Amino acid sequence: MSVDELQALLEYYVPPDRAHWMAQSISEDMATIGFPIKESSFTSSEMWRAKGAQPQAEYWLPKNQFDINSAIGSQAFAGSFFTTGNLLRLGQCVLLGRKFLPDLWPGDFGALLRGAKHLDALNEIWWLKFVRSIQTVTRGPKEAESDPDYDWQIKVHDGLAPLVVNLEVKRRTSNINKFFKEGRPNASLGNISKKFKSVDEGTANIAALTIYHPVSTEIDRNLRNWLEDQEHLHGLLVWTEGSRDTLPMKKFFKKSHWAEFLIGDHESEDLMIAGQSMGTLCEVEDAPAFLEKLVDKIRNEQP
Repeated sequence: MSVDELQALLEYYVPPDRAHWMAQSISEDMATIGFPIKESSFTSSEMWRAKGAQPQAEYWLPKNQFDINSAIGSQAFAGSFFTTGNLLRLGQCVLLGRKFLPDLWPGDFGALLRGAKHLDALNEIWWLKFVRSIQTVTRGPKEAESDPDYDWQIKVHDGLAPLVVNLEVKRRTSNINKFFKEGRPNASLGNISKKFKSVDEGTANIAALTIYHPVSTEIDRNLRNWLEDQEHLHGLLVWTEGSRDTLPMKKFFKKSHWAEFLIGDHESEDLMIAGQSMGTLCEVEDAPAFLEKLVDKIRNEQP
């Protein structure tokens, strides 16, 4: 797609000047790593409007771990957040990469962005937008396969003293997987606590989760309780992507930890993101039992 075509799509969500800036940056950076942008027609404008959402500008992901025809239930998905990317979110991440990762972006992310981990890579960058007063961002020890192994080490300055935020980012597609299959979306916390070790008083350890379906108040309470039980974790952030809710971000911190005041709120354009995905309801081997249970349910509901 040309810069003009990208800008025309982005102007549905952001002012013309910002749309042009995003479009020019997307075009340049994706050309640098060899990732062509091809508009997706997976979801029609009529379907978006039926959902009460602004039609989304989405693009195809040529390599993917998901396929609606996959025999593996946890990978049998298609659409938003699975097999298509959101152009506005890509634009945000391109600008964040340029701003905070000048020595890494886009070159060091090229292989990831061209591969099946495209959305995971963008998600890691996108979470940087919420940290206030950033001075520098460097890779965490993850690349050295050491322990701990969080994603980012962020140096900030709150006006009084230099501080450090160690940030681990997770994209939890299992959240919407649970919703499709069981109607009970979760917010998996697996493999997070081991990412961190003890730090001094000027450093905060924070985990950030991106999920795709709102969770219950009970799960909210479980998230809070889980955080309180973590020895080395000071904060937990949860963002529900595509919810178009006025409060898509949940912030949990231990006893008003100072890091809470370094985490900003969302921008209005963040709420423009909507999603339309589809997935299987069960694993292939579970299909006969699932269908039998569904038939019994329908029969019992009939008068």
